[in-house]
Amino acid sequence: MQFSKPALGAVLEQVAIGFKPYAATTEVRIAAPGDDRTPARLVQERAASVRDELIARGVPASRITEPGPASPAGLELLLSDRPLNT
Repeated sequence: MQFSKPALGAVLEQVAIGFKPYAATTEVRIAAPGDDRTPARLVQERAASVRDELIARGVPASRITEPGPASPAGLELLLSDRPLNT
């Protein structure tokens, strides 16, 4: 996938690389930007696009939680500790 903002692709590459050593104990929550005028479907598509990009870069799908909305300011990635079997 090619993002319209190449810098985002570079950031996601670094997130994926940095995530690998912690994949057994860390999860990723993706929140995409939206506001009152943005359809919920578009917000979900934005988050799903980022999720798909992270998976393509080696982040296990099982470690990514359901995407959701973020503040209109931009994409949010939350990394938090969580054992694999919870």
